[in-house]
Amino acid sequence: MNTINILLANDDAVIRQCLRRAMELDPILSVKWAADNGLEAILLVRKHSPHVVLMDAQMPRMDGIEATKCLKSCNCKVRVVVVSSLEQLKDAAVSAGADAVVMIDSGCDVIREAIYQVMNTTKQQ
Repeated sequence: MNTINILLANDDAVIRQCLRRAMELDPILSVKWAADNGLEAILLVRKHSPHVVLMDAQMPRMDGIEATKCLKSCNCKVRVVVVSSLEQLKDAAVSAGADAVVMIDSGCDVIREAIYQVMNTTKQQ
């Protein structure tokens, strides 16, 4: 399998660093870009076309739910995995077009598995 290029969108620098390290334990996953708000994530997706965005649901300037909605409405091929600490945001993320929603406390193995699942969905279409 080829490398899966990832954009991390999270306003917390510590969480971004932890997610980067956890994703890169897998030799197929490569975190190439990082954004600290939804607007920056959209700009980076348009510029670099990552395979997957790990999108925090709650961020300043533009939250991850709104950013996901924008990415999905512009016909981008990027897959979006929304990561949240709030269970009540799950439905909003799905409604916005998220390909997967994972609770941050589920752990990094679950997040990595979600990335693989959404990428397998891409290949089948």
